[in-house]
Amino acid sequence: ATPRGCSPGAPLVKRESRFGAVQSWDAPGSSFVAATAAMEECMAMAEVHGVGIVSVDSAFHYLWGAGYVMRAAERGFIAFTTCTGAIPEVVPIGGTR
Repeated sequence: ATPRGCSPGAPLVKRESRFGAVQSWDAPGSSFVAATAAMEECMAMAEVHGVGIVSVDSAFHYLWGAGYVMRAAERGFIAFTTCTGAIPEVVPIGGTR
């Protein structure tokens, strides 16, 4: 899909999954809102299944990744987050665009 940036107010779309502990979402709205909701969903799934995984597409930088992990750790979970930019925001060293 072509990156389109943030669309304020756009709904978070949770795709159907055949797995109880794995979900895939589309988040063209706020990446912060999506990341917060995704970590909460991961913890809820982990309570039931022992693990929870959410992949979020159509998002861009989700702000402070460590904050989501720390919130999970405070509740007794081991957590991991990563963010790969869908939209080029910074010219790489030696780049022109």
